[in-house]
Parts: sequence; C-alpha cells; structure tokens
Amino acid sequence: MFVISKKWVFWGACLLGSIYGHADGAYFYFELKALSTQADAVRPKEDPSGVLIAKDPTVGILPLTEELGKNPVLSDWVHFDPGFQKWVILFREIPGEEPYSIQLKRTAHFKPEAFVPVETTTTSEKVVLMKKHVGVVPFVLSARGFLPGESVTCRLATKDPKIYREISLCPRPLILKKTSGEILLKATLQKYPYEHTSYDVEISGVKENEYFKFLSKSGSEVMRNILKGPVFINYAPGVLGLKGGVAHLEISLDDGTSYKIDFPWGIELFSYKSGKK
Repeated sequence: MFVISKKWVFWGACLLGSIYGHADGAYFYFELKALSTQADAVRPKEDPSGVLIAKDPTVGILPLTEELGKNPVLSDWVHFDPGFQKWVILFREIPGEEPYSIQLKRTAHFKPEAFVPVETTTTSEKVVLMKKHVGVVPFVLSARGFLPGESVTCRLATKDPKIYREISLCPRPLILKKTSGEILLKATLQKYPYEHTSYDVEISGVKENEYFKFLSKSGSEVMRNILKGPVFINYAPGVLGLKGGVAHLEISLDDGTSYKIDFPWGIELFSYKSGKK
C-alpha cells in the first residue's frame, strides 16, 4: 500500500564503530583533518551516492574507498570490518566540556527518537587532550548492521545536552539511478517494526507533471498505478499472511526506459541487522 502526496519535507537532520589512536600522534590527526577539509571543499551540493543527508560544517566525512585507502593516513582503517563500506567521521571543532560521548540515533533503535551512547575505545580524557592539542576526534563507521534506507545521526555529545556536533547519513542508501546517472528514486526507511515495514519514497528524477508507470510486486500482491511526478510516496511492501520478503518495484518512463529496485521487509531485515548482509 502507499500514500501519494505532493508535499515535500526535507530534514537536515550489530553497528561497528571505533575511535582510534595512532603512533604518529598529533601529526596523524592534523593530516586527517586536512584531508577531511579538502574533501568537504569539493563535495557536491547534492550527494550522488545518496549517503550524506546533512552535516554540521565543522564535521567532516571521508569514505574509505580503495583509492583513498592508498593514503598512509587512512591505510590502517581500510581493512577494518572487510566487505562493508566505511567512513571516517571527523568532529573537527570540539565544543563544550566533558564528559564526552559518541551517540547514535537510528530508525532501528527501540526508541528511534533517542540518542544511544556507543561503546568506543576513547575516554573523555582522551577527547579533552585531542581538543587541546589537535582539535579533532575521528570515528570510524561501518555499514554493517544498518538496514537498507535507514538514516542515522552520529553525535559527539558533551556535558551540556544543547552543545554537540553531529552528522546525519544513510549507510545503506536505497537509490535508483537513470542511465544518465541522475537519481530517479531515493527511499528512506520510515518504520522498522517487521510486520509494519514502510519506506518514504521520493521519485524526483522525472519531469514536472510527467506520467510514469509504477509497478510493485510483493509476494502474491501486485499493484499497478499511473503516477504523475515528481511525487512522494509512503510505501508499505508488507503482505497479509507473510512475515517478510522482498518487494520488487519497477518504474517505467515515457521514453521507454524502465528501472527496478528491491525493498526488503519484515523478517528479511534480520540478516541486515545481524550483520550477515
């Protein structure tokens, strides 16, 4: 089932993550800070990967790609949690006073509106030293354990709950691109409960008032519609009597091209949360 709306709302707003030390001390962090600043300077306004949602300008983010992994500053982290995309999140200007903590807010939490502290190898005392001598705290985030389309906010919290640094991203983006490379569809996991999985689907890669075919297949349930874009859809792929599965979505445009994307739902999400996928 899905609900169609023309109203757009944009929010700026098993996990593996660690804060690491390094033998080269301050020099290492200064180099890391420089890399992050350079990356932010050339980062496109619209993230073509669909990962970055919003960030404080004082927070940097570096994807641990093979190319970037050749840099000695990042090489130690490339093999951390192999097989999954990783990022170095860099809190470059540390605010407030201790105690400090890294906290996450994610859709898959029991209370998705709350921030939950993350176990790390860096104490508040070490953060204070970094603040004094280097002014940067790195946090390595792996996509393992996150759900497809799930958004997460990573925060460096301080003693004062009103003072913090944070960044919001989608470690496993659900995006569909046209042959031109333009993003046709972007989906965000809205509700996590297995029996009521739903996604917010943004279909923006169509012309204003362009009609297109929307086909959804989930279990034995098939839905066909003609929609007019751009459009925002709340998509619930669950099927009565089933505990989970994968819904197959297909969008066919007026130019004859068609594009497909899958949406896991229900117990199918277990393997993602457990880190097996």
